[in-house]
Amino acid sequence: SGRRCEERGKGGPPLLDCRDPMTSQHQFQFPTPPVQTPVQASVRAASERAAAAASAAATPRVLELFASPELRRLLSACCPAAAKLSPERLLDRVRAEAKAAEIVHNFPARPAGEFVDVSMASLEKYGFFLNQWQAQLIPPAEAPPDASPVWTPGAFDPRSTAANASSAHYKNLGPQIAEISIFGCPPFARPLRPTWDEAANRLVYAAHNIRRLDTGSAPLFGNVGAVFRTSRVRKMVEIAPIDTGIWEASCNDTYGPPRFNLDCSYPMAPVGTLDHFDHVLYRGLGSWGGDGSRGGRLPRRSLAQSAAELIARSAVGSPSYRDAPNATELSAGSYWEANLLGNPRPDDIKLVLPFFGALFGSADGARLRRLADSHGWPVVWALGDGGNGTAPPPHGALSGTAYPGNRRLLDPTTRTAQRRLNASLPPGSAASFERAWAAAAGDRRAGPVSRAQVQRWWAGLEGVRLAPVAAAACADTDGCVGVVVDTGACVCERVLVEAASV
Repeated sequence: SGRRCEERGKGGPPLLDCRDPMTSQHQFQFPTPPVQTPVQASVRAASERAAAAASAAATPRVLELFASPELRRLLSACCPAAAKLSPERLLDRVRAEAKAAEIVHNFPARPAGEFVDVSMASLEKYGFFLNQWQAQLIPPAEAPPDASPVWTPGAFDPRSTAANASSAHYKNLGPQIAEISIFGCPPFARPLRPTWDEAANRLVYAAHNIRRLDTGSAPLFGNVGAVFRTSRVRKMVEIAPIDTGIWEASCNDTYGPPRFNLDCSYPMAPVGTLDHFDHVLYRGLGSWGGDGSRGGRLPRRSLAQSAAELIARSAVGSPSYRDAPNATELSAGSYWEANLLGNPRPDDIKLVLPFFGALFGSADGARLRRLADSHGWPVVWALGDGGNGTAPPPHGALSGTAYPGNRRLLDPTTRTAQRRLNASLPPGSAASFERAWAAAAGDRRAGPVSRAQVQRWWAGLEGVRLAPVAAAACADTDGCVGVVVDTGACVCERVLVEAASV
């Protein structure tokens, strides 16, 4: 359609084509896209209609599963209270927790490794949360100093054409196919060479955290988790039963060798929404069954075994976050992919979850604190597997290694915690954080950090231990950032608490 930048030469034609990411100087503007473009709204409306029909069709199968003797036996062993619920009441409880669960995007504080993504630098510069296509379109002249790397060998290359798109690196070809075939996004006019407007029509990847992982999503995607306000992004959410990159590699042979022996008889589409997702629940449980036909790493497990694991880790089976069963890399990787078909704003983020071992006591951790305070985001440190964050498991290597996965601490040193939240901060908590921070900074200067050092820093902290907000825990699940593990008190923004008391 030929839309061009407003910048013009003296009396001459427009200097640059805003639609084309390639210019000789790499100096075109990046206008802030709408919160949801017309294309995204149209795709999302179609998904809502399809999800309503698919969810209704799946409900009888979910109820049959929830009534099965095998699941009842497993629940009696792990979750006696849940085992006493009728199938209908159990489904109601699971639905409620699914609607209240965190929607989390994990990203690297400092871009590195496989994923080109939003970063602290881009969050500091731009007024919206970049998706991975937008992050890759920013040329070096426009990118913040440490923004995501662009145009590196083997990565996304805006100069690619239809002729060579088939040989593009899997990490862009796979998402491109999933976004079209599973989530309903229109294809780019030129494969792997989107315009800025086309990139704005795509989605922000996110995980649905019904299992209440302290890190939000799997840390391999990044050492910072951004938790979105569900009310602000609800009409953006499209949910696939499992990670679509894993499914594309394992079931669709889109790229690379099969990584998992998934049961590929469970389709990914139509996707679900936060109002209609019974089919997502059923297919997600079945996909991880490990059918054994493709080799791979997954143990064989039944629908009932998968359902029991999810229920036990959720607030349905473990109302006390402290008593939640251990997580594993496999359960952590079994999330629903709840992507955002929109362009979220900083105000749409409710809190951030930095990975403790990777960022506590570091320059990046200090920078994240400042960024969070500038937007009023509470900082809640997550211990995760207790490691140092330098060697996350490679994508696809999900082991059975167990760890608590339920260790979150509110950072009491930030202005947000001190002024915007109703949390009762213990008198010595800020001082304990400062001492531990100084010790961690010294350890980092001395050389590589060990797991033992990370555990020692954590043990020295005093403060408010938080659980994710469960469906019935707080009057406003969306405005509260956590529940105090020891007391059950809701930690919320003061303006919400004051409004509720009027």
